[in-house]
Amino acid sequence: MNILAIETATPACSVALGVSGRVFKRHEVVPRRHSEVVLDFVQCVLSEARISLSELDGIVCGVGPGSFMGVRLAVSVTQGLAYAQNIPVLALST
Repeated sequence: MNILAIETATPACSVALGVSGRVFKRHEVVPRRHSEVVLDFVQCVLSEARISLSELDGIVCGVGPGSFMGVRLAVSVTQGLAYAQNIPVLALST
């Protein structure tokens, strides 16, 4: 199962991808710069795992508690990616 996870509610921006028992991840403390790096992080983990967005079985999104803007960013990115490929979404507490 291929699961992408996105968390931006804290000063750190984190993206992780689980593929066949392996975890690919990007994590960086970038206060107020999440929107600049989150999609690059997604692309990096997908490239590193050598899979495409269409091969995801689900996307997990952190929904707080945390920064409202950070939560909104993670939800927006998740919704956009999931809608584009008809991928199920699961919201989890930060």
